[in-house]
Amino acid sequence: MAICGLAGMAAVLLVGQFWLMSALSWTHREPPADSLIGINFSCDQAEYLLLETPGGPFVPDDRPGRAKWCGDVLARIIDATGARSVRFSVQWDEVEPSQGAYDYSLTDELLRVAADHGASVMVGIGIKAQRHPEFYIPDWALVGTDLRQGDVISEDPVLRARALEMVKNVTVHFAANATVDSWSAENEPYIASHRSDHYSLSRDYVAEVGGRHPRERPRGAADRDQPRAALRDGPALA
Repeated sequence: MAICGLAGMAAVLLVGQFWLMSALSWTHREPPADSLIGINFSCDQAEYLLLETPGGPFVPDDRPGRAKWCGDVLARIIDATGARSVRFSVQWDEVEPSQGAYDYSLTDELLRVAADHGASVMVGIGIKAQRHPEFYIPDWALVGTDLRQGDVISEDPVLRARALEMVKNVTVHFAANATVDSWSAENEPYIASHRSDHYSLSRDYVAEVGGRHPRERPRGAADRDQPRAALRDGPALA
């Protein structure tokens, strides 16, 4: 009797498994379509995979031709995948290596390449970006702060003010760029990062970053029929 009961349970589980596989395989039954493919891109990750070895040596961020090299890699990926949507993060330590001195050479090149290859871009801005170490805070921005492991670092008034000033500059720089179709306020802001002393960000800070995104960029006659830049807040993505 026990054996029959077990056999019955096994049969029910098998039937359930086959039903579940069928229900989740709708993608195999859909007719072919012109699917929209999107990718995340990180220049640091591309360098790690193509130029570096684990444990070093590591290629410097200020090496000559870096922006062009990263743009060429992005172009090859777009061509190989047919991607029409690209997401990348503006890393604070790269875009503002010293206070008030901004360098958009890399981000401008990535946007140019995306536009040339028919892709739109979601730009992520803020303190926390994609890939290791997630928190790309320049050394100068840490002067005068008192950050400890596990802190919600956006509660430090010095760091917060500096970060918001950077966000303002970045959004103004990209506001009129028609290749940017959406913005992301931070990346997984409320998840404590095991890569960077378990830092996290507060909801009121992320809301303030989101409020500085240009919800409607200035548009000319040439792009009047194109969609306006949309705000995609960090919490909605996390």
